[in-house]
Amino acid sequence: MSPGNVGLTAIHSFSYGTPVCTHDNFSNQMPEYEIIEEGKTGFFFKENDINDLTRKIENWFRENNDREAVRQSCYKLIDEKYNPYGQVKVLKEIILKYCESSPN
Repeated sequence: MSPGNVGLTAIHSFSYGTPVCTHDNFSNQMPEYEIIEEGKTGFFFKENDINDLTRKIENWFRENNDREAVRQSCYKLIDEKYNPYGQVKVLKEIILKYCESSPN
């Protein structure tokens, strides 16, 4: 759980197959909060609302009893996007798009 702003903690957590919960005030979050898929790889609770956090934790454990499926969902996101190979792929796509649109 990351009750404050989640950043690279989300990426690190998913690297170990661990879901993430954090607050839902996205204007106060770091960009990495976008990796969280509600109900699949973690959840969001209303910022500064301990009652909502409690309800969301209870719901999570009630609805996500297949720990291995959650673990694999976390790993999958890291394997597909958030690793050096995925980042190089994104950079190559951007560079190629730029080169194709450049008048040179």
